[in-house]
Amino acid sequence: MSLSERSRSTLYQGLTSLIPDEEAIGEMLSHFPARDLDEPATKDHLRAEVAVLDARMADGFGAVRLEMAAEFAAVRAEMAAGFTAVRVEMADEFAAVRAEMATGFTAVRVEMADEFAAVRAEMAAGFTAVRAEGVAVEQHLNARIDAVQEAVSAEMRRWFLANAAFVLLVVGALAALN
Repeated sequence: MSLSERSRSTLYQGLTSLIPDEEAIGEMLSHFPARDLDEPATKDHLRAEVAVLDARMADGFGAVRLEMAAEFAAVRAEMAAGFTAVRVEMADEFAAVRAEMATGFTAVRVEMADEFAAVRAEMAAGFTAVRAEGVAVEQHLNARIDAVQEAVSAEMRRWFLANAAFVLLVVGALAALN
């Protein structure tokens, strides 16, 4: 701690009445340097003080810069972690949506396959029924044709038998004329 000249003088005078050894008092006061406020400031002294102040300010600004750099690095790390978390969440959500879509498409495919199978079965049953009807119609028509042929043959036989005597008469008469 530094002392002004006035404080040094007061202490010296007070101690000399208590301690008879002036040299011991001087040695003790030498551990308390005098303040040189009463001395005028020199250019060298000002330059030295400004240099000290500049050094302290540079140290302070350096510390602030380091703190700011550390804080910006921390913010960047937090942002990177946040973006990574968002990317992970988005990837998870997209995967979930894709899974839902796949499940939905599978269900639609199964429904479509079932419906197509049902339509095919209905068509097959319809075609079978049409074929059966066609066979029945064909059999009916064949039976009708056979019946008509039989009727025509029977009618021709009846006509031939009914008209055979007349035909024989005409053939006989024609043969007699020749």
